[in-house]
Amino acid sequence: MSAVATEAGRLIRVFELERDRGFDNQAVVGGLDRMLIQMVEDGVIRKGTALEARLHALPPGGYRSLDPTGRDAWVTATLVALRREQIAPVRAPAPPLPVAHSPSPPPPARQRTGPRAPRRLGTGGPSGASVPAAVAEDPGRLTPDSPIARLPGVGRAAVARFERLGVTTAGDAVFLFPRRFNDFTDLRKISDLRPGSQPQTVVGTIFTIGEVRFGRRLRGTQAVITDGSGMLKAMWWNMPFVARALSEGQRVVLSGRVREYRGRIQMENPEYEPADDDSFEAGRLQPVYPATQGLGQRTIRNAVKAAVEALAGEVADPVPGWLGREEGLSPVARAIREYHFPSHPGAAEEARQRLAIGEFLAVQAAVLIRRAEWQQGNDAPSLSLESERAGFLRSLPFPLTRAQERCLSEIEGDLRGPHPMLRLLQGDVGSGKTVVAFAAMLAAVRSGYQAALMAPTEILAEQHYRSLSRLLGGDQVSALDGLFAPPWLGRPLRVLMLTGSLTASQKRQIRGDAAHGGADIIIGTHALLEDDVAIPQLGLAVIDEQHRFGVLQRARLRQKGMNPHLLVMTATPIPRTLALTVYGDLEVSTIDEMPPGRKPVRTRWYQPHERDDAYAFLRKRLDAGEQAYIICPLVEESETLDVRSAEEEFERLRNGPLRGYELELLHGRMPARQKDDVMGRFSRNEARVLVSTSVVEVGIDVPNATVIVIEGAERFGLSQLHQFRGRVGRSGKQSYCLLFSSEEDPGPEARERLEAMCETTDGFELAEVDLRMRGEGETWGRLQSGSNTMLRVARLTDRDILLRARSMATRVLARDPMLQKPEHRALAAAVNPSLKKAPEANCPAIARVRPYNASMARSTRGYRCRECGWTTVAYVGRCGECQQWNTLDQFDSAPRGPLVRSSRPAALPGRTLALAEVPDEPGRRMTTDIPELDRVLGGGLVPGSLVLVGGDPGIGKSTLMLQAAARLADQGQAVAYVCGEESPRQVRMRASRLDVGAAPITLIPESSLDAALAAAEGAGATVVIIDSIQSVYIEGLESRSGGPAQLAEAGARLVAFAKGNEICTIVTGHVTKGGEIAGPRLLEHLVDAVLYFEGAEGGALRVLRAVKNRFGATDEVGVFEMTGSGLQSVENPSSALLDAHDAEASGCAVTAVIEGSRPLAVEVQALAVPTNLASPRRIAAGLETSRLHLLLAVLARRGGVNASGMDVVASVSGGLRLRDPAADLAVLAALASAVSDRPLPRGTAYLGEVALSGAIRPVQQAQRRLIELARLGFARALVPPGTPAVEGITLIPARTVRDALSHQEWGNRES
Repeated sequence: MSAVATEAGRLIRVFELERDRGFDNQAVVGGLDRMLIQMVEDGVIRKGTALEARLHALPPGGYRSLDPTGRDAWVTATLVALRREQIAPVRAPAPPLPVAHSPSPPPPARQRTGPRAPRRLGTGGPSGASVPAAVAEDPGRLTPDSPIARLPGVGRAAVARFERLGVTTAGDAVFLFPRRFNDFTDLRKISDLRPGSQPQTVVGTIFTIGEVRFGRRLRGTQAVITDGSGMLKAMWWNMPFVARALSEGQRVVLSGRVREYRGRIQMENPEYEPADDDSFEAGRLQPVYPATQGLGQRTIRNAVKAAVEALAGEVADPVPGWLGREEGLSPVARAIREYHFPSHPGAAEEARQRLAIGEFLAVQAAVLIRRAEWQQGNDAPSLSLESERAGFLRSLPFPLTRAQERCLSEIEGDLRGPHPMLRLLQGDVGSGKTVVAFAAMLAAVRSGYQAALMAPTEILAEQHYRSLSRLLGGDQVSALDGLFAPPWLGRPLRVLMLTGSLTASQKRQIRGDAAHGGADIIIGTHALLEDDVAIPQLGLAVIDEQHRFGVLQRARLRQKGMNPHLLVMTATPIPRTLALTVYGDLEVSTIDEMPPGRKPVRTRWYQPHERDDAYAFLRKRLDAGEQAYIICPLVEESETLDVRSAEEEFERLRNGPLRGYELELLHGRMPARQKDDVMGRFSRNEARVLVSTSVVEVGIDVPNATVIVIEGAERFGLSQLHQFRGRVGRSGKQSYCLLFSSEEDPGPEARERLEAMCETTDGFELAEVDLRMRGEGETWGRLQSGSNTMLRVARLTDRDILLRARSMATRVLARDPMLQKPEHRALAAAVNPSLKKAPEANCPAIARVRPYNASMARSTRGYRCRECGWTTVAYVGRCGECQQWNTLDQFDSAPRGPLVRSSRPAALPGRTLALAEVPDEPGRRMTTDIPELDRVLGGGLVPGSLVLVGGDPGIGKSTLMLQAAARLADQGQAVAYVCGEESPRQVRMRASRLDVGAAPITLIPESSLDAALAAAEGAGATVVIIDSIQSVYIEGLESRSGGPAQLAEAGARLVAFAKGNEICTIVTGHVTKGGEIAGPRLLEHLVDAVLYFEGAEGGALRVLRAVKNRFGATDEVGVFEMTGSGLQSVENPSSALLDAHDAEASGCAVTAVIEGSRPLAVEVQALAVPTNLASPRRIAAGLETSRLHLLLAVLARRGGVNASGMDVVASVSGGLRLRDPAADLAVLAALASAVSDRPLPRGTAYLGEVALSGAIRPVQQAQRRLIELARLGFARALVPPGTPAVEGITLIPARTVRDALSHQEWGNRES
């Protein structure tokens, strides 16, 4: 019987039942109106039919609004119409072909002498099968190109819904495979249901159903089903719409997993479908297809069945015929029919596996073709440890396991090969992946290349840095941080760490070292991905905890070098990692054994009412001398989330269950130093319990910690939970993981995750569970989860099938590398979609420059730091540049298009001037009568100039500007003072304190820059002072004052104002932690002069330095003293800087530096104290930390004075910043004196630049320096050989560092 006749007969039976029931509108569940509306939407009732006319005969209120007499009349007339017409659906005619208009019959199809060319079904038919194209189409015959509307029961509304499933043609319907089956061969009664992981099917009637709430925000549906044998509770979590789709009294089919809850069985999120006489056949499997709202399973089944019956025989098999015969495979048409409508469960699985072979064959062929194309012509550096391998392994404090040896050998084989390695090193937490990666990195260094290791957090990066330092013999190296000389390597190497928390100057130093070969190994976080980080000799890139990085981030790191090798490491692969692995993009090395003595971590899930038992167990472990972690999902208490925060839990535990134990709190909002202190105390067992957020997910190694408690465990994914558990179990003691859920029943998915954690400690089994729950994501795309549109029937857990398909693909490509032979055309058609889906972002090849495309021009959204202008595409709580919290504002950037030639008419030519015609006016400077300020400015202010004065808050910027304004006003200059930060009353109070209250200064209390400049111009000002640039704003710009956009625009307008009006303009600005003006660097480029204040915190001396001056010398300094009446020029700066010099104290040395145009005598102070820290601290104030490290290394190697076991602090008196290399010898002498704790000879100064070889080099302008020292009373000076003599001071030549130390009494003494 056809589907049309079946539908007509069903309608007739419905109306006859309605008549037999006395027209009570209960013949079908929901009433006749609901049934008729659904039929219209499904396209069963079409225009022009008798039933459509009968619908128009109903009143606006529908059938239910009629009285019994009216219902009798309408049903009787409708039955007559149905029997007369049988309501065959009217289908749209197929598009006519040209031959259809000819009166003669269509010509026969041409005979083909070879195989027919395959054509893909629909959007590609992810199974890889294809259908031959017809030369001439019979309008009455169903073809793969026939629209979906030609299938039975598919009306206009259903067409749109099928399109949501990607089905637009009859050919697409063939490949709409079932996602599961209702097993009516094992239809159970409710009384026979048992809890289990496999789906079970029942048929029953809905007794009650309604929407319910779970907690504060989660809604769902709850129903009770009965079949006469018992009652079954059904729960649909987060699916409140089910209560509207089903109704009480309705007969339904439910299929899902059954579990026991509080002694009663229930189904959770079961599949449901209304049951009627045609919905199932006893003893068969009923297919359940992917569906969408408004598209019922019955409609899909009827349409797919018609398509399969007509077209399955025309599907071209992607498995070549010769290969199918060798493998003994059944025909693909039989597999398609059997999978859609199987006779028993075994037949469905056999058909699925046959179709999966075709899918995997296409994907594997695409992978192998793409890999071959990439490797061709992309040679990678050959890296090897060679003879140094044995020395490295002997230097390790532990022997490698067999699995580590095997993985290292596999990696070394790839590194020696001609093509770039792309390998995944996987192993459970604590299995020893890091040491294998270190060996590979040392192979790169030994071969003359650089290596980079990227970690997701600073804590983990620091741990890698410390671990590598220990493996390289960090206890016997020089004091230069990161410089190592392991005896087995035969050469020194340098390891640097680059993270976001470093200052701007530290980042510049490390970037420069990495770009110019000064760093062999760079360890860092996402900071390695910044555009200005160049690693030109990158031979190996290592990514740890790769599941924390995206595809584009991994590709971006590899682009730092030319075809470097790539090694990624993980302990818990996310589903996408597993997909990439089995698809062949990544070669795999697995460390499948743990170091000797490790015990599996025991895991238990505690319900809320079992907390007391858990805390009693925790106290027992703490009393045994062990330690514990307690992990919370939030830092602070949330009003919307019902979970425990770290701060709240810390206070509760400290005053409650864990009273009397030492607790510490750790979270990501703490400063880096505070976090290090907390972790240090916990590592030393000074704290017994660490309450933390997810900041400890990776990078923490405390062997004595044996218990980890995870609060709100249902809120974490499997990957995170497994990483948390990996923080314990790092010793021979038995360890435990306690999972606490916020609710007694957290939901089915969360419960499945927690149960999986309790059942296994194998990270790869957990990855399989995660894969099943989340999907594998886009194989060659960027999604980390979700279903894969390239596979329809194959599963990533089909390992045997995949390995078989990989072997088959290798055999096919060995015969036909480009799939050009006729017998391989079907496979080539299936491979093409896979190749097109492979974006360059995940391809190991270096990204190519793409031409601009109009479709690519779309606006981008990002976040910009309001303090420093740093931008990022994703929101983060802390700025990656200035390290400020909660300073990121969202912005939208306009799309960028290609550069095009302007269509405007050419501008009129500008005027030209001969340089000689421009008058030279050297006397136009305006002196401020403040000698030190005039010195720094180059002689005074220049009309039309723009000067920027920066410095820390409270250092004296506003004081100096007000003093300068008063002096200029007293000379007759019209001075306007824009006080954006202070009120006029506050400025008046400051002026009175400085004794300049009577000065004729015009105050402009304005925050609008345009209004302030207009007021200054209207007042006839010749000098304008703006205090400060961050306090004024530009109207019309949608950003706060002081933001990057505001500062950039303000700088441009101030330049135009100063130059256009010949008005000298001075602006003050605050600086960041790195000592730079807060805001974009563009501001410093625009102005004519940049002056920075320097000075020790709490000291009286202030140094004003010119770092840029278009009208004078740069690096000129002026020295001031802060007094009660303001800043006063210091006439004799050297005496002031040496005022507190104590010749009797150790670690004090004096030198002379050239600052600008004059010599200054300065004192360098050093202090060295023993320390027990693994990495002694090096603190520098007034000189670069890298210079301090370098001099300590020279002192240790060339002078025999070793400070490796000491904390060293060095500073410059007066807050001055030393940049002159002539101070090297003084710094070195002060360090040697501090280490030996002996004072230097009285009256001796030190001049000389120190080389890495230990030689002391001559300095420039030595005579001027010595004259200044002699004027201050110094009788001797240790200088390089050949220094000209100066009257009044005795010169002591020293050729090397050892010569210099020999003139002191301690000689070659070591600490």
